[in-house]
Amino acid sequence: MTVYIEYAFIDNFTIDFLLLKTAAKITGSKIKIFRLIFSSTLGTLFALIMPLIKIPLFYSLLIKAAFSFLLVFSSTEFKTKKGFFLFYLSFFLLTFLVGGAVSGVFSLLDIENGKTDVLLFSVIVFAYVFLKFSCYLIKTVVSKKKTCSFLVDCEISVFNKIYKVKGFLDSGNNLKDSFDNSPVIIISKDFTYKFPPEFLFNTNFKYINCITPLKKEKLLVFKADFLKILSGEKEHIYKNVSVGISKNKVLSEDFDVILNNSFMGEGLC
Repeated sequence: MTVYIEYAFIDNFTIDFLLLKTAAKITGSKIKIFRLIFSSTLGTLFALIMPLIKIPLFYSLLIKAAFSFLLVFSSTEFKTKKGFFLFYLSFFLLTFLVGGAVSGVFSLLDIENGKTDVLLFSVIVFAYVFLKFSCYLIKTVVSKKKTCSFLVDCEISVFNKIYKVKGFLDSGNNLKDSFDNSPVIIISKDFTYKFPPEFLFNTNFKYINCITPLKKEKLLVFKADFLKILSGEKEHIYKNVSVGISKNKVLSEDFDVILNNSFMGEGLC
C-alpha cells in the first residue's frame, strides 16, 4: 500500500495533538493551542524523519524517549516536576493504549489494505473516540474517588426515631441558622417522606436566607434531635443542628445529606 507523505503528516499531527490535549485534560494542565500545535508539528516531523535514519534499535529507543520528553515539555507550562512527570506518564500511557487499540481493531476487522485516505480517516476517528472515552472514564473514576473520601456514615434523630444516612462533607456549605447561628445541613425533599406523620404537624419550621450561585432564596429548616457522624471507631454527636429541606427530590445517588463545613475540622477528613 502506498502511503503519501501528506497523509502521513496529517495522521501523525492529528494523533499527537489529540494525545497531548487529552493528557492535558486528564492532568488538569493548561491547554494552550499554539503550543500544542507546535509540539504536534515537532512530533510529526520526528515521526517522518526517524524511519529514514538507520541506527541500532537500542539507540533508536533512547532517542525516542528523549524526544518524547521534549515533546511534552514544549506542549504547555509546568509549575512543578510532579506535574510534568504526571503529564508525561499520561501521554506515554495514552500513546501505548491508542496504538494498541488501533492495531487490535484493524487486525480484528482484517483492515490492512484499502484506500489510504479511508484508512487515515478511520484511524483519526477511532483515536478521537477512544481518547474521548478514556478521558471521560479517568475523570469519572478520579471524581468518584474524591467524592468517596468525603462520604461518612451518619445518623439523624427526628422525633426520637433514628435514620441511618450517608453524609457528604461539603466544604462549600457554610450555612448558619440566622436565629441561633447553628450549622445547617441539607436533606432532600424526598427524604422527609420517611419521617413519622407528627413531623408535619408538630415541627417548628422556619425560613432562613440561603444564597446560591444563581440567586438568593429562602430555605425551610427545622431542628433535629441530634446528628451523629461516624468516623472510624469515633462518634461525633451534635445536638444543636438545623436541617434544611432542599427543593430537589434527590441530592445524589451517593449520599442523602450535605453536611456543614464546620464539621470538617474535627478529624472527619
